[in-house]
Amino acid sequence: MAKTKTVYVCSNCGADSPKWLGKCPNCGEWNTYVEEIVTKEPAVKRPVPGIMEGNKIRPVLLRDITTEEEARIDLKDDDIVFSEYLENNIDGNVIDNYVSLYLLDTSNLEPKMISDDLKVSGIYKNGKIDLLNNSNYAYVKYETLEKIYNDYDMKLKPTELKIEIDNKNNIEYVKKEIKKLGYELSNMQDYTNTIFNYLDIATFIISSFSFISLIVSIIMIITIFNINVLERTKEIGIFRAIGFRKKDIKRIFKAEAMLIGVLTGITSSYFSIIISKLIKKVTISKFNVNLVNVEFKYIICGLIISIIVCFIGSIYPSNKASKLNIVDALRYE
Repeated sequence: MAKTKTVYVCSNCGADSPKWLGKCPNCGEWNTYVEEIVTKEPAVKRPVPGIMEGNKIRPVLLRDITTEEEARIDLKDDDIVFSEYLENNIDGNVIDNYVSLYLLDTSNLEPKMISDDLKVSGIYKNGKIDLLNNSNYAYVKYETLEKIYNDYDMKLKPTELKIEIDNKNNIEYVKKEIKKLGYELSNMQDYTNTIFNYLDIATFIISSFSFISLIVSIIMIITIFNINVLERTKEIGIFRAIGFRKKDIKRIFKAEAMLIGVLTGITSSYFSIIISKLIKKVTISKFNVNLVNVEFKYIICGLIISIIVCFIGSIYPSNKASKLNIVDALRYE
């Protein structure tokens, strides 16, 4: 239902006020305010996305939404698709309108300008990467470009190749082979080298901290097992009194250390997988890039390192426990 409201408008300058004023503060005239009735239409409520049930919309939970793969839009001949950034910089609506496409062909010794009119069939947007959203790209079918070139008695030739290398150690070899074929490399290789340099520095720093952590872990394990030997001195004396040999005492402590290493490795691997999944989810949702890749071989490697560290840390305490005097160990309180 529409709402009405009374306002007072100056007949001289048009200024309005919710109350009647003798003198207009805008133009300074006296007795110029006239009462007017203003009708305010109610705001139209935006429909809530959901499932239509008759004339009503029923909201749905996220877990009830089914994901179905949509077919890609197949561009027709003489169609062109604009980026959202490019569309925003053009006055008026461009959808279903024709635009002139101009191409400067430099493949021959004499550059030549070619053009054609194409229909704008859609606007694309990548909601994850701002770099793509702010690009001034436009896309057409390869067949459309071939047709334009044929109209000018020219042959369409590729001007750029994008090569994907499976291992960064092969980059230099691939670059040399490309140069031997007579092709030029883009400046992207400089950015790639810079990125790899930063990654190598980060890897070195993280490896250094990891090495220091291993040393500290070994020292802490030695300290903990020394305390364990001290607390179990009488128990060790009983074991020796009933026939346990020195190497049996060593095996007990080393087996306990290896068991601790297994449990520690499994626990740390479990938390690493959880943290990596959270990081992966964030990076993919924000940048559409996966920065963390946890493989099974790395988990096994971490488990083995954990066992080795605990085993090394138990060597000195186990030797100390095996050399305890039986009588002194039994008398220890």
